[in-house]
Amino acid sequence: MKNLKNIILFSPVVISLFFFSCSGEENEQSKGAFYTNDYPNLFKDLLGKDESEIIQKINSAFEQLFYGNDSTQRIYYPVEPDMAYIVDINNKDVRTEGMSYGMMVSVQMDKKNDLDR
Repeated sequence: MKNLKNIILFSPVVISLFFFSCSGEENEQSKGAFYTNDYPNLFKDLLGKDESEIIQKINSAFEQLFYGNDSTQRIYYPVEPDMAYIVDINNKDVRTEGMSYGMMVSVQMDKKNDLDR
């Protein structure tokens, strides 16, 4: 009975979201960043951080996760000149999701050597 009550309460929300998404009308906001070329920076927009502070924080996080202390900070481990892995600290193994995130971070940080590993 409780589930039926939840379905009844949330049905108008689900239905309105469905019709809104299928209405065919697109405004600039619904097109997304790829189409509008407007990539919001939430550090700047929500937290009021300046550009240099944001860049320093991102670089610091990258340095820690890729080159920090082996036992307490880093998740990126070079194995050979052409190999590396990203450890999943929760499961204590290597997962494809982690590898792909590490590759994307390397691309975005312009770290070709880390990406190539």
